[in-house]
Amino acid sequence: MNRRNGTKNETFIRLAFLFLFAVFALLGTSPAFAASLTVGSGVVITINDNTATVTNVTISSGGTLDAGSGTINLTGNWANSGTFTYGTSTVNLTDTGNSTVSGSTTFYILNMTTTAAKQVTLTAGTTQTVTNSITLQGAAGNLLVLVSSSSGTQASIDLKPGGSQTISYLDVKDNNATGETLGQNTAGTYNSTDSGNNTGWFIVALTISNGQTVDIGTGTVSYDDLIIDSGGTLTVTTGTVTVTRNWTNNGTFTGTSGRVNVNRNWTNNGTFTNGSGTVDVGGDATVSSGGTVNVDSGTVDVVGDTTISSGGTIDGGTGTVEAGGSWTNNGTFTAGTGTVNFVDGTSPATIAGDTTFYNLNMTTSSGKEIDLEAGSTQTVNNSLTFQGAPSNLLALRSTSSGTQASIYLQSGASQSISYVNVRDNNATGQILAPYNAASFYNSVNSGNNTRWFTGVIPTLNEWGMIILTILILATGLYHRRQVSFVS
Repeated sequence: MNRRNGTKNETFIRLAFLFLFAVFALLGTSPAFAASLTVGSGVVITINDNTATVTNVTISSGGTLDAGSGTINLTGNWANSGTFTYGTSTVNLTDTGNSTVSGSTTFYILNMTTTAAKQVTLTAGTTQTVTNSITLQGAAGNLLVLVSSSSGTQASIDLKPGGSQTISYLDVKDNNATGETLGQNTAGTYNSTDSGNNTGWFIVALTISNGQTVDIGTGTVSYDDLIIDSGGTLTVTTGTVTVTRNWTNNGTFTGTSGRVNVNRNWTNNGTFTNGSGTVDVGGDATVSSGGTVNVDSGTVDVVGDTTISSGGTIDGGTGTVEAGGSWTNNGTFTAGTGTVNFVDGTSPATIAGDTTFYNLNMTTSSGKEIDLEAGSTQTVNNSLTFQGAPSNLLALRSTSSGTQASIYLQSGASQSISYVNVRDNNATGQILAPYNAASFYNSVNSGNNTRWFTGVIPTLNEWGMIILTILILATGLYHRRQVSFVS
C-alpha cells in the first residue's frame, strides 16, 4: 500500500513540474520556487530551455535533474547526491548570505557572483567540474569568499581545457584547481586574496612569444610556469631561473653558466643549450620530437623519468646527466665523453631502448632495482660502474623474466662492480665481473646470465704480451747480474 502511494506521489510530482514548466513556457515567464527544488529518489525533472529561480537545490540519491539548455538561479545551497545532467545549462549562485555546495557535480556554465559579502563553502574532498566557463566575482569591499568545509583540507574545482574564466574580488582558501589554472597571475591582479592552502591558483607564468627575446643575464627570477613559444628565446648567463611548476620550451634557451630549477616537469620541444650550467628537475624530463638538449659541460639532474621521444635528441657533450627514475630512449642520445648516473630514487626504474653511453654509473646506497628492457642493448664505451651497498644490493633485471637484456662493454673500457644482484643478462662485450665467482664481488648471480662471474684469468693483447715479455727478460738479466756480482 505504501509503495503504491509512493509511486503515485512520484508520478504526481513529475506531472506537477511538467505542468508548471509548460505554463511558464506559454506565459513567457520563468518559474520561481520560493523555497527549494528537491528531486527525490526515482524522480526525473527536466528544465529544458526554461529558467528556474529557487533558494536551494537538492538532488537526492537516485534522483535526476536534467538542466537541458536552461538556467538555474539559486541563492542558498546546492546539494547533489544523485545525477545532474548539465547539457548546455547555466547555474547561477548569487545574492548575499552564505551558501554550501555539497557533492561532486559537473556544470556547463557555473557562476558564483555577489555585490555584497557572500561566502560559498565547498564540501572538502569534492570536485566541482566546469566544462565551458566559470565566473567567480565579488565586488570592491565585498569579496566573494570561497572556502572548504574543513579548514586545511582542500575542495577542488576542475575547469576543463579550453574553458573560460572570469575572476575578480575573490578570497579563496583550501582549494585545488585540478584542471586549468585559475587566476593566471598574482592574486592582486584580480583584486583578490590568496588565503592559503591553494593549489593551481594565481599562477605567475612567463610566456616568451615568437620573435621575443628575454635575457635574464646575472639576475634571479621565479615563475610558476615558463613557456617559450616557437621563435622565442630565453638567455641566461650566470643567473638563476626558478620555475615552481612546469617548463615548456618550444623555442630556444641559451645558457652560459647559470642555473635552472624546475620543481615539476621539464619539456623541451625546441633547443636547450646548457653551457656549463646546472639544471635541476623535480619531476619528469621529456625531449619531444624535434627537440634538442645540449648538456655541454654542465649538469642535468632529473628526479623523475627521462624520456627521449622519437625525433628528440640529447647530446651528452662532456657533461653529466643524473637520473633518479626511468630512462626511455626512442630518439637519439649522443654520448660524447659525458657521464650518465642512475641514482637512488624510483625503484624499480626501467631503462628502455638501445643507448650508447660513454661513462655509465648505476649506484645505490639504499637498494634499488633497475630493469633493462628485454632484448635491448646498453653499450658503454669508456667506463662502467655497478655499485650497491652491504645489505642494499643493486638489482639488475630484465623487464621480461627469462628473457635476457644485454650490456656491451667495449674492449679496453674499465669496469667496477660490487654489491649487485644480476638476473637475465647477457654481457655481449667484455665479460663482466670476470675474475671470480659472484661472492668475490659481494654479489649474487640469480641465474640466466651469460658471461658474468666466470672466474676467467685475464688475457693480454699483443702489446701487453710484448711488455710482459720485456719485463720477464729484464728480471732474468737483473738476477743473472746479481749472481755474477756475488761470485
